[in-house]
Amino acid sequence: MGFTISGTIKREDNGQGIAGLSVEAFDADLFADDLLGTTQTDDHGAFAIKYQGKNELGDKPDIYLKIKNIKGELLQSTRNHIIYDVIKDIVIDVPISGPALAKADMVLQDKASIAKGSGTDSKSGLFRKLKIPPACISAKLSLQSFKQPDS
Repeated sequence: MGFTISGTIKREDNGQGIAGLSVEAFDADLFADDLLGTTQTDDHGAFAIKYQGKNELGDKPDIYLKIKNIKGELLQSTRNHIIYDVIKDIVIDVPISGPALAKADMVLQDKASIAKGSGTDSKSGLFRKLKIPPACISAKLSLQSFKQPDS
């Protein structure tokens, strides 16, 4: 038995995928949850974890995800929304909202992937502390990636 757990991690406010986050898939159990696999989100916030199974009769994991930043801090968990008795490929899309993104560094790039500005997220999850050169203010910018500050 084997299947793939896939999906996207996106900002809830604007639907942009979030790159570079750790996604861990777990089998929820009564006493101790089992890690099924881990991966990183790509440039669009997409991820895929292949699970090969234990080849045991009745191996139908009850799946939830933990989403972490590059420092290993938990941003979101789907533990309260477990998908029970999984036996085939599933898609789990996880929105990340304001407070979970607080203090994240971000980089703004144009469509040619040229950096146009950077900044630090506010506690509310709204990007208010941007450093964008005046010449770029009218340019179309898209959020491309997040990374935690080094401090």
